[in-house]
Amino acid sequence: MGPLRSVHGQVKALFARALLDAFPSIQQDAAVVKGNPKYGDYQCNNAMTIFKEHGTGLGFQTPLQVAEAIRGSLPANDIIGEITVAPQGFVTVKVREEWICKEVGQIVLGEVEYRDLPRKRVVVDYSSPNIAKEMHVGHLRSTIIGESIRRVLEFCGHEVHGLNHVGDWGTQFGMLIEYMKEAYPNFQEQLPEVHDLQEFYKASKKRFDEDAEFKSRAQLAVVDLQAGGEFARSAWQKICEVSRVAFNRIYSRLDISIEERGESFYNSLIPPLVEELKVRKICTESEGAMCIFTPNVSTIPLMAVKSDGGFGYDSTDLAAVYHRLFVMRADWVIYVTDLGQEQHFHMIFDAAKQAGWHTPPLTRCDHMGFGVIQGEDKKKFKTRSGETVKLSDLLDEAVQRALQEIQQRVQDQSKDGGEAFLTSPKEQQEAAEKIGMAAVRYFDMKQNRTTNYVFNWDRMLDAKGNSAVFLFYAYARILSIQRKSGIEMSSIPETCLEVKHASERDLALKLLQFPEVIEAILADLHLHHLTDYLWELCNTLTAFYMKCKVLGEAAQSSRLLLCEATRKVLLKSFQLLGFTPLDRIPASDHNTIGAVAAVDKPRYVVAYARLQVCVRVNSSHELCHARRTASCGRGAASCLQRSLLQMARSVREILVWNPADELLSPACEGLLNEARSVHLRLQEALDRGQPIKTALASLACNMGADSEDEELAELRMFVSDVIAIAKAAKAPHPTARRKAGHKMRVQASFASEDSHPSLVSPLSGVENTKAVPSKTEHHCQPPALPRLTSVDHSSRSTAITEAKAQDAEEHPSDSDHIPLHRHLQLSLRRHLRQKAPGRALRGKDSAEKVTANESAKAKDREERHENEADCMHFMQCNETVTVANQANAWSTLRSQGEHSDVLAGRLETRTRETSGDEQ
Repeated sequence: MGPLRSVHGQVKALFARALLDAFPSIQQDAAVVKGNPKYGDYQCNNAMTIFKEHGTGLGFQTPLQVAEAIRGSLPANDIIGEITVAPQGFVTVKVREEWICKEVGQIVLGEVEYRDLPRKRVVVDYSSPNIAKEMHVGHLRSTIIGESIRRVLEFCGHEVHGLNHVGDWGTQFGMLIEYMKEAYPNFQEQLPEVHDLQEFYKASKKRFDEDAEFKSRAQLAVVDLQAGGEFARSAWQKICEVSRVAFNRIYSRLDISIEERGESFYNSLIPPLVEELKVRKICTESEGAMCIFTPNVSTIPLMAVKSDGGFGYDSTDLAAVYHRLFVMRADWVIYVTDLGQEQHFHMIFDAAKQAGWHTPPLTRCDHMGFGVIQGEDKKKFKTRSGETVKLSDLLDEAVQRALQEIQQRVQDQSKDGGEAFLTSPKEQQEAAEKIGMAAVRYFDMKQNRTTNYVFNWDRMLDAKGNSAVFLFYAYARILSIQRKSGIEMSSIPETCLEVKHASERDLALKLLQFPEVIEAILADLHLHHLTDYLWELCNTLTAFYMKCKVLGEAAQSSRLLLCEATRKVLLKSFQLLGFTPLDRIPASDHNTIGAVAAVDKPRYVVAYARLQVCVRVNSSHELCHARRTASCGRGAASCLQRSLLQMARSVREILVWNPADELLSPACEGLLNEARSVHLRLQEALDRGQPIKTALASLACNMGADSEDEELAELRMFVSDVIAIAKAAKAPHPTARRKAGHKMRVQASFASEDSHPSLVSPLSGVENTKAVPSKTEHHCQPPALPRLTSVDHSSRSTAITEAKAQDAEEHPSDSDHIPLHRHLQLSLRRHLRQKAPGRALRGKDSAEKVTANESAKAKDREERHENEADCMHFMQCNETVTVANQANAWSTLRSQGEHSDVLAGRLETRTRETSGDEQ
């Protein structure tokens, strides 16, 4: 297998050839961008520009004609399939599925590789802590960003040298050595810790500023060190050794590979370099100092030699860039520091140009500046006492938080009887170390490099958000599927790969866009291109799981190969970002969709998915603004499709809640796969032009009515509920909107009553997860759901027709257009009115207002509360905190036969400003 090729680059090359053939007299780069997914994969935008600049001269009347000329000049190729030309002149193309399969198959066969030609020698300067000081949070960004850039460049085939420009030289070592001779005379035999060195440094700085005699001795110690004095040199080496041990401990945790080349390395290069610059008139005297002026960058000069004859940071950085460009013959030098040093390094680059070391475009020099890490107060990240956060403490905190999460999940796993893993403290500590380091790195690198960002532990370790933990779950899920398949991926021929389903194609194309991400990083050195890509890839993978069952299908081999290719791209991306994923991660209950407690997982999953669909099917009709149609016409079909799509999203949420399937039983997994396919099968039937009624009936028959599996029976019940609702509902006419009733969410549980013995809703015993909680509600949502009972749909339409007829007496003008949820609402109101005929209800049903005094109002409120008590009774049962209490309350309510009085549920509505609130 060869290196991956950029799809965008290849499509752009084809359009460049077409432009040259169609318009040989026009020099213009091909403007190819990603297209709107509705119309294609890539889009060429040159036609409009060519028409504006040359259209009349070339004889074209519209941009469309220019676009047609471009399309006609595209050379024959095996990449581009369908081509669409818009009237505005946009040429949109789709990549051939056959070519996609071939390229993804190459990923499966070998390693994920990429080549950036020509090959370059690159120096990356990053991390750069100071000797005798502990690394702090300010060193984090330079260290991890620089390491990832080094890895990306190596991945592209370049020769990369990662250099650590540590601060190991200067006057500070004279005062530190002199102080330690007094306070810690045997420090060369018994080496202190680095935090002790930092305290010694602070104390020596204070003595240096306050004690003239000590200052004089410290300056002599510097002279002795620069002259190579035996004691001073030995003491300096010991101090560097102590600091180096501390640095390497952090580098090991973060998996940093870097070569130390500190300021002392360049010390001997400075004097002859300055003399050469003097001779060439690049370095001139100014106010007693030898300066290099860079008017293109700043009016402040670089000081090659200070007025006292000493060398400073400018001198060292000039020597360093000279050594890297002239001695090492680097083609590309990158400095990774904070944005505060941006001007300084651009002055260094300009001086290198004047000296002839830096010769663009043959050489390239970049400063990768980054913003600072802030606390919640938007100020520099500090400890509570106001001190700088030590990097080691920050990493320890990340690991500790990850460890607590793992221990909680392992504990939940043991309670649920799932397969045990990560049970030993050592395994948990190792896993926490990987998760903690990855979480810190990913959270930093997903930010725009040039901006400040607020450090937040919760978002960093959020398993549902854009975090390393979420990515680890996606990776672990792929491995879980592969383990369950029992098939070696190498045994599946790559020719089995097919992308027939849209979700398969989306995932495969997303994999092939990986080289485009690398190209973007090489162009602007922003790593968030890769983190954004990973986030999109994992969401595309989740959509693929939702719509395409992997195991037990005819396309199993093909989809396993697609999963394997995704795993390889994920793993390579993780390596570039500098962290190692876990093969297995225990799922968590307490930090995701809702607490499951003692409820059986399969029952919970199907009930939650069923709840979502039934509520959406009821309420989606109020969002449909299509023309009035016959029962289950186009408007209703559109609503139903949207509702079933919401069901699919609900199942996806379940998968996010438990992405590794570690807590789900085999029966539940089969159930989930069935639930995923419900929407797909319906959509396929509708795409074939099958009427909605026929499609739904066929779907119900195909569920296997004779199956003894309880979970699948539950799912069949769900499908029959959808059919019944679809048969009973009509798309509402726009004139049927109520002033306050059109934009309301309906969630109701109706059982049989005397007047309507068969009016039973599929929502019996369930509660909308988006309901407004009561003041006393403290449990996680959605609430645990009891087992749903069978539903008699035989006379549902008759009952609703009866309700509509009765309501027509009150609203004769638009009763035929009232949606289903409105009839259910009016049914409840009539029931309440029968129990309290004298009480006025809100809405259009109100016939009178309360005009009595305050005592009469109080009496009316008391009567209203009494009338509503029955309706609230079941709701209160459902709001019981524990799952067991909810189930008991449900059983008790049924045994007491109270359905006829309270309609077995509650009707709760809330006004929504936009239809987007349906999420």
